[in-house]
Amino acid sequence: MGTRKGCILASDCRDILTSISLGAYGFLDDLLYFELSGYRPLSTNTQLVLGTDTTGFSPIVGIAPYWRVAVEPNFGNHSLEFGTFGLKSSVVPMGMSSAGNDSFTDIGVDAQYQYLGDPHAVTFRAAWIHENHATGASQALGLADNSHNTLRSLNASRKPEQRRLDHGNSVPSIQLWWTVLLAVAERAHRCAIHILQ
Repeated sequence: MGTRKGCILASDCRDILTSISLGAYGFLDDLLYFELSGYRPLSTNTQLVLGTDTTGFSPIVGIAPYWRVAVEPNFGNHSLEFGTFGLKSSVVPMGMSSAGNDSFTDIGVDAQYQYLGDPHAVTFRAAWIHENHATGASQALGLADNSHNTLRSLNASRKPEQRRLDHGNSVPSIQLWWTVLLAVAERAHRCAIHILQ
């Protein structure tokens, strides 16, 4: 569906995914989570078959690597998570290849504290992301004012929750770790290009 000018949230910018990935992940000793994936765009024909209007897309060039590493210790009802993640992608601005490619590099860190009591639970999360945008191709095409942009974001949240008991068992617990997916980062990239104009 392409990007929409004026989108505020990354999730507002895309209706369906336009890439596919292959990767591996692991969780060692209930402590160390790691992931390495590579994303590449679906062909234009595949996207059209899926109902995607490819007009105005900034497709990935080649493979975009994504990585994540996190340490997740647990202490009784308490759990912590400290992690880092990153994504490196090269894109064709708005599908116009005459000026070359733009590149985006995202590096982030995140942390989480979680208490899973009975019947109360609370989760605190924080994530900081630093994005470097090399937008020389977009600038040459008149799509961006700058050849380089930086975006830094800090997000924090708190989620209190009352857990219900069902025949003596707690209902599903809150997920301990969370992963930033390329779909979100790719959406943010496309939104950022429009927002920065």
